Amino acid sequence: MRTLRGRVSGVANHAPGSGAVFRKSLGAAVLLIWAAVAWVAPAAAQNALPVFANSTETRSFRETPPDSLETQARPVGAPVVATDSDGHTLAYSLQGTHASAFAIDGTTGQISTKTGRSYRITDRTRYSVTVKATDSEGGEATVPVTIVVIELVAPEVRGRPEVSGARRSGRWSYRTTIRVALTFSEAVDVDTSGGRPTVVVRLGGFTSRVRTARYLSGSGTTELVFGYTLARHDGRHSTIHVQQNSLMLSGATIRSSASGLPADLRHLRKTARGIKRSSAGATARLWAVPTSHDGTTAFTMRLNFSGTPTGLSPATDAASVLLLTGGRVTSARQAPGGTGSSWEVTVTPDGMGDVAIQLPARPCSETNAVCIGGQPLRAAVVASVRGPEITGVLLPVEVGAQRVEALLVAFRVQPRAAEFQLPHGA
Repeated sequence: MRTLRGRVSGVANHAPGSGAVFRKSLGAAVLLIWAAVAWVAPAAAQNALPVFANSTETRSFRETPPDSLETQARPVGAPVVATDSDGHTLAYSLQGTHASAFAIDGTTGQISTKTGRSYRITDRTRYSVTVKATDSEGGEATVPVTIVVIELVAPEVRGRPEVSGARRSGRWSYRTTIRVALTFSEAVDVDTSGGRPTVVVRLGGFTSRVRTARYLSGSGTTELVFGYTLARHDGRHSTIHVQQNSLMLSGATIRSSASGLPADLRHLRKTARGIKRSSAGATARLWAVPTSHDGTTAFTMRLNFSGTPTGLSPATDAASVLLLTGGRVTSARQAPGGTGSSWEVTVTPDGMGDVAIQLPARPCSETNAVCIGGQPLRAAVVASVRGPEITGVLLPVEVGAQRVEALLVAFRVQPRAAEFQLPHGA
């Protein structure tokens, strides 16, 4: 068998798929061999379609106030968005049964209401649309969206009215302003251009003198405040009664700040009694505090109050009420044989330094405040427990063949009980 050897020539001059000629002379004979040349074009990369996170979506918005139209576009829930793994820019559009009732931001997918329209639950409670996302290569994805209309609810008064303004004696008297606060379920706006809202109060209870408390402040918030300042002939009273459902507009308007719906004016009654407050305020003192500590051993002291602190327990609150530097409260309890006005507190030093103890006089509105009968402490109470007293002596010591001096340190602790209290008349 003879092997033919040669080379392919002229391939570059032939179009793809045409063929190349292989030539070899064998004497007088010429053998022509056609070799097919295959050419395959590279496949184009496949475009990934946009993808929505869920198979369906639901959005909601509040209905249009009665007898009005949408004056500006409002967002309908959160945007409806898709993702594109290719990183292509997506454009959004609306389709479906009620697509003409809404608009959509083509860039963000935010559905919104249309101005000049009214969306009332009396007309329709649900709408159906389809959001389509299209990428820059023409790829598409859709998701059905149900739009739910939420009924508007008028702002209403929550809870009972709050009454304040009594003097320290617990009475409302001449030139004292009775303040009545009504708390609404949402922020309301008060328009006083046509008048001023009022609330009816009775001085001394149900059957005594009737007075009108006029609106003072609170528009744009959830709390409206009304006030009446007692005249000389009104006398002194320890009880004030707010009459039920006595809130009157008197030419004013009270409307929801969000929807504009008129507020529901109904409210409960309230009988408030003034609380007598001590002019001296609440007091406290630290008792049986040692003058020094040894750096490791816990010591015990007493914390005495002029009355039982409101809402505080020694076991759970002593560590928060007291401010300590150089030590910490490790336990506390009601003093044995005492009442709620006396605590026994155990403190453990953090080291050899002094332990500083402070009971701050905080306003009753602050966290960890000590208040007795509605009154804060008149003044802070402080004490200090000294750390160990250190003395040292240099002594000669022989270490092997060398003679060195060593410092001999001694601690001297003199525990003595001491009382720390507010100076008389402070």
